[in-house]
Amino acid sequence: MRSIRWLNLCLLACLLTVFGAVGCSYRSGPGPGPSGLGSSGTQAPAGLSYSTNPTYYAPGVAITANGPSSTGGAVASYRVSPDLPAGLTFTTGTGVISGTPTEVTASASYTVTALNAAGSTQTTLVIQVVAFPMPIFWCRCRSTQVMAG
Repeated sequence: MRSIRWLNLCLLACLLTVFGAVGCSYRSGPGPGPSGLGSSGTQAPAGLSYSTNPTYYAPGVAITANGPSSTGGAVASYRVSPDLPAGLTFTTGTGVISGTPTEVTASASYTVTALNAAGSTQTTLVIQVVAFPMPIFWCRCRSTQVMAG
């Protein structure tokens, strides 16, 4: 009885190896395959988001890098439209936004797209460069005399 179970397991393993663990299907030509997989078996990226969104920056102040995260397949490249405010840099290999904005801008929406061979996903990033008022600090000091005696 034990040898029959072993034989069944071996046969199952061989069938899965030959026909693939997710089933056997035939497709002709390139394009997405079953379950959102590309012709190379790559999964399309999904669920793109940024660590900070919306963002508010001050002109002349270097920003903390704002990076994306996503689910699904690995991202091959990123793109943004329209161009970011002057002084901000968009890295197409990582999708990270960095730099120092140079001028005040109104709040605007930017479409960031993450791509790979199987497809793409998008998110909207809102950026505004605002002239923050300079903080004013007042210190009123009192002098205290201590007499020893």
